[in-house]
Amino acid sequence: MKIALGADHKGYPYKEKVKRFLQEKGHQVKDFGTFSEESVDYPDFALKVAEAVSKGEAERGILFCWSGIGMSISANKVKGIRAALCLNEEMAKLSRQHNDSNVLSLSAKFIREEELLKIVEVWLNTPFEEGRHQRRLDKISLEEDLSYYKQGLELSRKSNNKKGEYLSLTNIGLVYSKKGELNSALEFFDDALKVAQAMGYKEGEADAWSNLGLIQTAKGELDQALTSHQEALKIDIKRNYHEGEASDLNNVGLVYRAKGELDKALENYEEALKIDQEIGYLEGQGIQLNNIGLVLKDKGDLEAALARFQEALEIFKSIRLEKQIKMTEENVKQVEQLKKGESFV
Repeated sequence: MKIALGADHKGYPYKEKVKRFLQEKGHQVKDFGTFSEESVDYPDFALKVAEAVSKGEAERGILFCWSGIGMSISANKVKGIRAALCLNEEMAKLSRQHNDSNVLSLSAKFIREEELLKIVEVWLNTPFEEGRHQRRLDKISLEEDLSYYKQGLELSRKSNNKKGEYLSLTNIGLVYSKKGELNSALEFFDDALKVAQAMGYKEGEADAWSNLGLIQTAKGELDQALTSHQEALKIDIKRNYHEGEASDLNNVGLVYRAKGELDKALENYEEALKIDQEIGYLEGQGIQLNNIGLVLKDKGDLEAALARFQEALEIFKSIRLEKQIKMTEENVKQVEQLKKGESFV
């Protein structure tokens, strides 16, 4: 494992002890200092280690100072860092199991020397349990992303960087949509659309219309969603962007299916499929075949639905898209149960 180390003057002796231990265990160690007991400022070293982990230059980081508090506070200012101050083996274990901590902060004052290496070893060897804990970490990550993009928006507006403003507005909208805050997402996507229109940025305008349509669909505002996706489609046709055109047709089909207008949904999905076939976009072909199968199932044409699902499954298996394979296998199973007159949950 690649491990980054950092310490201030009070943590220096412990850093050196842990460094030797890690090297003996065969780990690759990057030592960011300090390299003596001369007084230094802990944030300088915490941030170097945190940046290395954040950028993927190190898999984990370990920090040392007198209390361990200052190092953990500093490291957690870096995006993507989950620094945990651990004073014993149980804290180290839980920080990995529940919090997927990627930086360990250790105290030279409160940890006895004979406990030091035990804590480090437990922390390195304990896996993350995922499950409900991942859901909670995802919430933290979304708040972190939101803060990051809002800072970017402020900077873009101050420097009159319209492209940066558009991107920041879009990213903020995407974060709000993931949080399930649809009205906020709609507000930021609408602002992104206005910025794109003002600067004549057609790609951005199409994407903004598409994002608006997806949120409007989620809110049940189907007529508005249809208009938004059709606006995106017009732009993508005009700029000869075939992949975008297929995606827009797919989104129009989704709205028509939600409205119960199955023939129109089928028409749009089939047109999207033709485009994806022409440009050789396999994932898109699989998606459209799956969607066509869903509409045919809704219409009661089970044989045709099953054939489409099986075609989609072949494509997804050929390009190894596990999530789509699982979803399509479930669709096949449901249709087979319906054909036998069985119900499914």
